This record gives sequence, C-alpha cells and structure tokens, in this order.
Amino acid sequence: MLKPSLVTFVQVCRFGSFTRTAEKLFITPSAVMQQMDALERDFGVKLLVRTHHGVKPTPAGAYLLEEAQAQMRRSGEVRARVSAIASENDMICIGTSLIEKCRLLYDLWALYSEKNPACRIQMVNISAETGIPDCADMVESLNSGIGWMREWEFFEICRVPIGIAMESAHPLAKKAVFEPRDLVGQQVGTFRGTAYEGLSELHRTLETQGTELFWMDYPTPSVFWECAFQHRLLLAPLCWSDILPGLTLRPVRWPYSLPYGIFTRERPKREADHFLRFIKEMYTGADPETIVPMLTY
Repeated sequence: MLKPSLVTFVQVCRFGSFTRTAEKLFITPSAVMQQMDALERDFGVKLLVRTHHGVKPTPAGAYLLEEAQAQMRRSGEVRARVSAIASENDMICIGTSLIEKCRLLYDLWALYSEKNPACRIQMVNISAETGIPDCADMVESLNSGIGWMREWEFFEICRVPIGIAMESAHPLAKKAVFEPRDLVGQQVGTFRGTAYEGLSELHRTLETQGTELFWMDYPTPSVFWECAFQHRLLLAPLCWSDILPGLTLRPVRWPYSLPYGIFTRERPKREADHFLRFIKEMYTGADPETIVPMLTY
C-alpha cells in the first residue's frame, strides 16, 4: 500500500548504504539511487546525504522516515484486519494471557468443533500494556469487575474460592487450610481496580480484623515473584495454583469467591454467538462433570 520508493527509502535509512539496500531488495544500486532521486524531486527537498560512513537522512528525511515507518505498520495492521474480516464468518478469536488462561475452552472447543468442523479458532494475546485486541470475541476469566469486564457480557460457569498464596518456606505454609484469624497482623497483597462487591467486602473484613493490606497493579509473574521474595501473602483465587511461580496456594475457611466463566462482546459475531450458545447448553440442565469438569478445588 506504500509507494515502492518509500519502502526503498526506509531500507536505505536502515542499512545506510545503497549497495546493501540493493542486495536486500534484489535490485541494482543504480535502481536504488534512481528511486531516491525521484523521491527527492517529488518532495522538492534533500532527503539523504552521503558521508564517509554511508548514507543518512537529513532532518527532513528523518521526519519522512518516521512517517513512512508508521504507514508501513498501519499497512500491516490493515492487511491483517482485511484478512481477518474475510474469514471472520468461520473464525472465533479468543483472548488469552497468563491470568486469562483457557482452562475450560480447549475442551469445550473440541466438543464444538466435532459438530462444526468448518469453524476455526485463533488465540490472541492480552497484556496490561495493550489491553484486549479489537479482534477478540471471547475471554475465559474470573469476573472481578475490572474496567473492561463491565463492557462485556458474562456467562458464569462456576465460582472459584479465594485463597491465600505464600512462599513454601513461610511459617504459615505448613497449614493445609487457613482460618481468617491466621491473617491477623499479616501483610496481605491484593489488586487494585476491582469493582466486585464480594472482594470489597473481603477487604473490609480483613482490615477490620487487623490484617494489613498492600495494593498492587495488574497481576504479572514479576508481581508474584516479588511476593515470594519479600515473604508476603497474597489474596489469590484457587484456580491460580498453576500460574503462581514460587508460591503455594491454600484455601481459607470463609465464604468469599469469584465467578468464573466466559466473556463475550455485547454484540458477538455469528460464529462466536453459536459457540457461546453451545457452551450455555452444555452447562445448563446437565451435570457439568460429565462434559467439562468445573473448577472445583
């Protein structure tokens, strides 16, 4: 989608050499120079200067390079989106990350694809920096009420109890099950931004009984390791037992839990809506243990 001369210009700036650019593009050095001459005539300014160390952009050329690179990135995104739209009628895109891990969807997908072999699935990465890609149709996750969750539809499959995680060498790690009073006087980590009322009630209960809470941002492996190295406890749903490096997870005798299930867009596309209906049928009026085991611990 970009003019060929602009693509060549980006390569010249990258390699700092007409000859190396020619080798990369499988054309002659003279062809590269002719394209650069034509580009400079088109803009009416000097874009490149030759030095003893090679070719480098002028200030105007540096600006053009930045814009051309941005256009190339945008062009790649457009191509990817065009391709996705062309096949979206039979493609379901699932967002996943360390936290939003597919614990149930793999098995559910295997059952669904037996009856719908033409439908395909694609996994896309969720991160704290970039959020959820626009192409994502579904996310399997706990519902803690953070920002994006309030904008999606949620189908609850089960509830997951909230436990306490700690390093295996922590004195309390010897207990198989915790009582709330075990946390009196302890430092316990929890995450900001949640809007689920059950969590808010748990926080109030802990602070009232004398537990010191410290607040953290989005859960990441580095946050988990930090808790381990600093001998801190961490509030964590029991389904995180497979993602907590350096930490041991224990249940607590209290009534606090989080709903777990499938998030979908408010207006899901056709195939994603069909898959969601299939999931709801599997978990409605039947024994889930005979279909896909629920997250019970």
